[in-house]
Amino acid sequence: MTALRAAVVGLGGMGQWHAGTLAALPELFRVVAGVDVSGEALAKFAAAHAGAATFTSYETMLRESRPEVVVIATGPVPRERMTLAAVDAGARGIYAEKPMAVGLGEARRMVEACKAK
Repeated sequence: MTALRAAVVGLGGMGQWHAGTLAALPELFRVVAGVDVSGEALAKFAAAHAGAATFTSYETMLRESRPEVVVIATGPVPRERMTLAAVDAGARGIYAEKPMAVGLGEARRMVEACKAK
């Protein structure tokens, strides 16, 4: 089995932890990208994950890195938009931190988009 290309969005404490967890399972995942608006968080991620690309734009990361797995460790407000974009970009798996959405309607749209793909 080829390791799945994984990206982590939101590189605060939980995002860094998720990236480390993915990297600890090299037979399953290869961390290829990280996204954050903080230069400090990006530098910490880059130091821990040699060869992984860093981005300040989620959309650019999806387009350039083409991850198969996306971990969304941001605040809850952008998660619906990010999940739908990842689905559209062809991600095979999406892990959204809790709460996954700010409302039931958002959560339903996220789940339905994933089911449809």
